[in-house]
Amino acid sequence: MNFLFLTALKVEATPIIKRFNLEKDLKTQLFINNNISLLITGVGKHKTKLRLKSIIDLKINWDETIIINVGIAGGEKNKTNIGSIYLINKIIDEETGKIFFPDILIKNNLEEISLTTVINSV
Repeated sequence: MNFLFLTALKVEATPIIKRFNLEKDLKTQLFINNNISLLITGVGKHKTKLRLKSIIDLKINWDETIIINVGIAGGEKNKTNIGSIYLINKIIDEETGKIFFPDILIKNNLEEISLTTVINSV
């Protein structure tokens, strides 16, 4: 099984890079160590889409790869706590109104909440 972590920012990626001793592949811009990879996408769905397109044709067995999107996000005062970790079970795209339900493939004990992607930061 392979794991591909996605982060928008280097600050989000740094603990993962250190934890798994990932090294940057200058050709692909992926940070890699054996079966664990990380891609820093940049902020926003358009940058993420472009960065994912840049690696889609690499020799990666996508059927055997779990993609984990890790990031820092704002939350509603009465529904979230600073420093807490949440599993996103519903994604609402503010721009298009589309709703996505990600597959939860790994058993966990994390609190599940929804997330809204916004065009402009709050």
